[in-house]
Amino acid sequence: MRELSAVLNVLSAMITPAVLILASGSLLLTTSQRLNRAIDRARAISDVMSNEKTMAAFSKARKQLLSKQIVSATRRAWLLQRAISSICVALALFVATSMSIGVVEVTQSHYIWIPSVLGMIGISVLFYSTILFILETRIAYRSVQREMNFIIAESKDFDTGGDDKP
Repeated sequence: MRELSAVLNVLSAMITPAVLILASGSLLLTTSQRLNRAIDRARAISDVMSNEKTMAAFSKARKQLLSKQIVSATRRAWLLQRAISSICVALALFVATSMSIGVVEVTQSHYIWIPSVLGMIGISVLFYSTILFILETRIAYRSVQREMNFIIAESKDFDTGGDDKP
């Protein structure tokens, strides 16, 4: 019975990093989707900017907005690529943490600090990726805000007929 208890303790300790592995996998999936949207946005703006006839019809203000939008989309994509890389590193560290828990227990090694160090480094890398998310989100927000402000300013040139009142 004592051996079974020891085995269960080792297995439960090895499974604990699985929560972080699962969280990292979810973050990886959503970050990939965000990166795809940022790249699609950059391509759409690039397509508009590469059409000489369309660009000729745009005002100077709209051309400036498009230039700022392409820079924002490019920065977002760069940050998201870095976040994906860091999440993959964190994922590898959490798997290594889980493996090292088992190895340390099976070998009765005196290196019991290794799983803790691996786990802490993994958490630190995951924290770094969340900082990248915050930066990317701020860029996305500013980009949308800039675009909405432009549209609002442009729409003031037209009569809305008072439909915007509740």
